[in-house]
Amino acid sequence: MLTPIALCYNSKTIALTLVFLEVSAVQLSRRSSPVFYNISRRRHQIAVLNKQIEEFEDLFLSTLNDKESEKSQVLLYPIGNGVQDEVHLVGRVVCDSAGQLNGQSIVLEGSSRTSKCNRVRLDVSSLPSYSLFPGQIVLVSGIYTNDGCFHAKQLTDPPLVPRPIETKVKTDLNFMIASGPFLLANGNLSAFEELLRRAEEDPSVQSLILLGPFIDERSSYVQNLQDKTYEQVFQDLIEKIKSFRIKTILIPSLRDIHHDLIYPLSPFTINDNKDLAILYGCEPSFVSIDGLQCAITSTDILCHLSSEEISLNQTTERMCRLIRHLFQQHTFYPLIPPNESVSIEYEQAMQYAKIDSLPHLFITSSDLRPFIKFIDSVCAINIGRLVKNQDSTMINNASGTYAKIFLSKTDDDISNGTILNDHLHIQILRL
Repeated sequence: MLTPIALCYNSKTIALTLVFLEVSAVQLSRRSSPVFYNISRRRHQIAVLNKQIEEFEDLFLSTLNDKESEKSQVLLYPIGNGVQDEVHLVGRVVCDSAGQLNGQSIVLEGSSRTSKCNRVRLDVSSLPSYSLFPGQIVLVSGIYTNDGCFHAKQLTDPPLVPRPIETKVKTDLNFMIASGPFLLANGNLSAFEELLRRAEEDPSVQSLILLGPFIDERSSYVQNLQDKTYEQVFQDLIEKIKSFRIKTILIPSLRDIHHDLIYPLSPFTINDNKDLAILYGCEPSFVSIDGLQCAITSTDILCHLSSEEISLNQTTERMCRLIRHLFQQHTFYPLIPPNESVSIEYEQAMQYAKIDSLPHLFITSSDLRPFIKFIDSVCAINIGRLVKNQDSTMINNASGTYAKIFLSKTDDDISNGTILNDHLHIQILRL
């Protein structure tokens, strides 16, 4: 069963579970080599974003017309062509001003194929409930009003991405996962060393997944670095990992000052990478551990979405709702325009930040409070950060967290959320 997070954050252990592990095979997502970015012209970016709306138009039509097979077929109407009848529109939610989205600033932008990229102001005053954010693609049913607005009567989100194929776990799986920052304020590696020591000394743990930032651009130590280069500090971390005997996966972050600054991120490139115990993944990544599908991102999309989403009369807990948006929008980062800390190459993002199927685990590192939640059949985990207080020079004051995940072997299909819940044990631990 799922192990809950305790409410008391003063204790070192937030949740306790006894776990055991046998050898497992780890596979990274298909993107394993660096990508060289070109400066995209605005026209090209618009074409990529437009294609995404068109794909969702096709998805809505196929889904709704399958359900309405015994009734009249659902048709999509062009945005901007006012008619008196009730019609269905598909488009991207846009804010009509430079400020944040609100109930009076919602605009729906259509595709070039159906609507010639026209926009219409969306009146949501009659909707009993909604959850909207900039960049979200939705289907809206309603009527045009005399003032040129579209009066929404019903709002439909896209269907979730499909469930994964049948998955049976033949051996017990046990791994640890942590996210940076890893350095204390004086550049000390004691917090990082303590994490590695715990992973090595626990005989049940086979692999360790580390999410960036490794060389955090927000760190005062990194900002004032003089005696070393960023790459040398990163190499010190790599050498420290090599000194411990554990298979490790490294996922970069947009906050890594020595790496790419454009999302999605290619893996770290190491000139002399002869140590097969260290694997390098992209950001975001799909990691398969003996069939257990883990969707992993070091980008704080939950915090970004949380600051932009507007909602009314929602019964679903907010974090669950935000994560569900990712599965409905079929991407790790659906917010458009992105947060000011994120620069996106949209053509790459449509390919490498795409969510094609529901994972078994969705793992992220957010500045929001750590949590463990089930959304549909997916277990979502915010592992927090290993060093929460970057002003600290002592490990006892780092006040960070990491996670330990155990999945017991089963002949049942873990793609079934109930089965996964019964066999999954998660700890979120204090350093």
